[in-house]
Amino acid sequence: MRRDLFVFDDEIKVHWPDDFPENVPITIRVQSPSGSIYSEGNKYAKAGAVAIMGNAFTFPDGVYDVVLMPHPREYYKVNMHITRKLRCWITRNRFSTAPYSDLTQRKYEALNDALHREENVFCEIAKMALNAWDQIKQKVILETIDGINHRGDCSDFYLVGLLGMLYRFGQDPAFPQELKQPLQDCILNFKYWSDEPGSDSMWYWSENHSILFHTCEVLAGQLYPEHTFTNNGETGQQHREKGGARAPNFLIADARHARMVGRGWETRLVCMWQPVMANRRRDSASRKD
Repeated sequence: MRRDLFVFDDEIKVHWPDDFPENVPITIRVQSPSGSIYSEGNKYAKAGAVAIMGNAFTFPDGVYDVVLMPHPREYYKVNMHITRKLRCWITRNRFSTAPYSDLTQRKYEALNDALHREENVFCEIAKMALNAWDQIKQKVILETIDGINHRGDCSDFYLVGLLGMLYRFGQDPAFPQELKQPLQDCILNFKYWSDEPGSDSMWYWSENHSILFHTCEVLAGQLYPEHTFTNNGETGQQHREKGGARAPNFLIADARHARMVGRGWETRLVCMWQPVMANRRRDSASRKD
């Protein structure tokens, strides 16, 4: 393969060199890393041959392996389990090296792309933004709520999405009424900082998490100012005031620290991220090798 990224109407091609000495049958599959097959063809590997496996827009967006293998008869009956996998990325979007259209059109393109994905709750929010209410999968939203209720890591990432969803679309007549009570219960019982009651496996201390926790607390307090938040007994107004004080204090303190050490945002330097970044560097080095 002469490239590993295919977009829109690009043809996924496998090339053989002009001096390839053999002329042998071969099977080629385009499949997901988990093994789901999206394209398969029986070809001949010979000098100068090109095997075309389809256009990019016929595949769901994602990561794929182009698998070179013996003919299925030899693979399954003779047990000739010899394969070669070539990793590639496929997207149905057009690719551009320069900005195009206006901001409104580019926002629509991003939302429309998310609408066709099934990755997480943010895809469901994109459907709401495009008035595609009949395509909403309530199960995805309820599973997100359940994860937040269990206070797993990155709950703040998802809660800020749910809060934004309620602010933007909660009063829309098409908004699923079955979701409103589970959403309210989730927001009222959340643990908005480490000093509140209850156990959890959430991380508070890197910059991205800290500002999101404070943002969630402000938005939740504004949304339910008179309600009692069941996790610590404070009202929404109290949470709004507390989060509203913590957010600028955090930004000011972090800016002072950044100026003192001569760096900007430092998530990449937080101790918990150092092993992750080291692994990424090793992976990158191994790919180059």
